[in-house]
Order: sequence, then structure tokens, then C-alpha cells
Amino acid sequence: MKNIRVFRSRLSLIALLALLVHGVAENPSVLAQSSNDNPGVVPANEKYLGLTYGEWQARFWQALFEIPVVNGIHPFLTYGAFGGKDGVVFLSPSYYYPGVSCLVEVKIPAGTPLFMPVRYNVECSQLEDPPFHGDDEASLRKAASDWIKKYASDYYAFIDGRPVTNINTYNINSPEFEVGPLPENNFLEFFGAKDTVGKTALAAAAGCHLLLTPLEVREHEVVVGCTGYDGNPAGGRVETVFHITVEAITPRLSITRSGGNVIVSWLGSSGTLESTTELKPTNTVWTSLGTQNPTTIVIESGQARYFRVNQ
Repeated sequence: MKNIRVFRSRLSLIALLALLVHGVAENPSVLAQSSNDNPGVVPANEKYLGLTYGEWQARFWQALFEIPVVNGIHPFLTYGAFGGKDGVVFLSPSYYYPGVSCLVEVKIPAGTPLFMPVRYNVECSQLEDPPFHGDDEASLRKAASDWIKKYASDYYAFIDGRPVTNINTYNINSPEFEVGPLPENNFLEFFGAKDTVGKTALAAAAGCHLLLTPLEVREHEVVVGCTGYDGNPAGGRVETVFHITVEAITPRLSITRSGGNVIVSWLGSSGTLESTTELKPTNTVWTSLGTQNPTTIVIESGQARYFRVNQ
């Protein structure tokens, strides 16, 4: 019988409702699955929401560094789902426990893309001691790559029982990126690093990852891991089993067309309606349309509009 450790996570995300007055919006989920040996997995050489795998890997670590350790709870330590502000939710698998299959239960709303290490990747920064230390981009990337080569091999992954083929093509190094300012009780401090609070630093990461386009509304099982560990192909299986429940979302917004206008309304007695004409991986600019519920908006021909309610 397998040794199993169980962890639970639930992530709620704000839903966006797009109004396309003219034309068809580009759907990254559809584009990512074209000519793909692994349906539902973004190919390693393609971008998703404007970012490469290496750039999403950087976003994974930047989001992880923003989260303080509270009573021993942190995605790096207790696994599960985090992030989401850039349009993709991150899943954090087990990084150790050789020979143990860690079961992680996650609930996410429909329409959620997922980015996850196959076996926990590694990050190296200017704030850490060797072997996780580097002073510039070259030394940071080398430290991360060397660690992965020594401590992880023979990757595997299954999505609802279907194996991911050519998995080593997803073993990618990140570009250099910046982390911080680090919060109090950051996870480097948890592991004994000194004088890190409020600091920023350059970093780089490496490892094998998967980026999944949104899953159907139902229960799913995603298994990720490796059989090689600590430089030894027989060093011990490190495996995480994600039980993922994708829940249907009750729309918070509704749009009704009325002549040359649209009427936007939402659930709840409070909130500010916001709009943008362009969704970006980061730094999307939202314009406030006020708190009137419902709100009448004049249609501008040929322009896509996206709405959300900030409550």
C-alpha cells in the first residue's frame, strides 16, 4: 500500500464577462491545443496569455515569495493552489517525501488555467546560500540548472489517466527575474535565511512544468512526479496526486442589449463596475464606471469590452 499524505486547498477567483460587439476574440485554450500531442497541455514552445513557460515559471516563484508563512502554512510547505491574479492559477506539489504519494485536494472555478511543476522546481537567488545562490543571471541560471540535474530525473505525469508524452520537452529554465520586497515571515526566513524582510533580489529557476488549459466542469485527477531523486535513478519516487474539482460559476454579471446600448447588472447590493478594452497577462488597466447597478453603456462598434465588478 502507498504511503499517502492528504492536503486540501480551495481557490476562489473573480469571474470576467467579455462583451464582443464585433468579431471573435482569440481563444488561447483553442490555440494551445492545435497540433498538440498532449491535448489540454500548452506545448512547451508556445506562449499562453503572452508568456512563455520560462516566464510563467518566474511568475510562479514571484507569487510564492509574496506569501508569508502563517502557523507553518504556505504553498511551498503544505501544497495546493495559489496565485491567479495574472490569469493562471499555480499548483504547488510535494517537493520531498521520497516514496510517499501526496494527495492534494483542490477546488477551482470553471475557466481556470493551471500551471504546476511536475516535481518541485528550484529557484536560486542573490539572497540565499549555496547551492541556491548566484550573483548574476549566468550564475543564477547555472545554480538552478545544476540542482535540477542532480536532484530530479525520470519525470512523469498523467491527466485523468492519460500519460503526458515527451515530458522532458517541458523541462525549461526561466529567464532572470526579480523577487520581493519580501514580506515578514517569508519562506526563506522560515528555512533560516537572515535579513530578508523588505529585500528584493534577482533570481532564476529551473525544472519541468505543465501548463493546462481550463478543465471541464467535473472532477479530475492529475498525477505528477519523478522516480529519480538525489542523483540516483532509484533514489525514491516523489509524487503528488492532485484531485481537482472544477466548479461551475454562477455569473456575477449579466449583459442585456437595448438598441444601441447595453445594460450591465450584477449580483449584490455593492460594488464598482470596471471596464477595459484589453486583457493583459499583467497590469491590465481597468476604468471605473461607477456604482450604479444596473448601468447603461453606449455600444462602440468594432471594439471588444471586458467588464468586472470590484466588491
